[in-house]
Amino acid sequence: GVPLVTEPQEVRAQPARATVAEGYQLVISDLERARNLLPNTYRAPEYVSRSAAAALLARVYLYMGRWSEAASFATEVIAANQHRLLTSQE
Repeated sequence: GVPLVTEPQEVRAQPARATVAEGYQLVISDLERARNLLPNTYRAPEYVSRSAAAALLARVYLYMGRWSEAASFATEVIAANQHRLLTSQE
């Protein structure tokens, strides 16, 4: 785990390390919050969308071995139909 600093700290602060589970939970909660705040539409290249947050959630759950959640968020991204896969020629 790494220190999870979510508030300003003193310059010489030495926050304690969090567990790996706490780190994942912070990432998941941040991405879920972003997913609820972001627009449904995607405006390339400077803006992200709800499906971008869902794609990142899918990846986090994949790394955690939580297959059903990973599949659920990946399916959400595919259903949004805002992105395409690159072909071997690109």
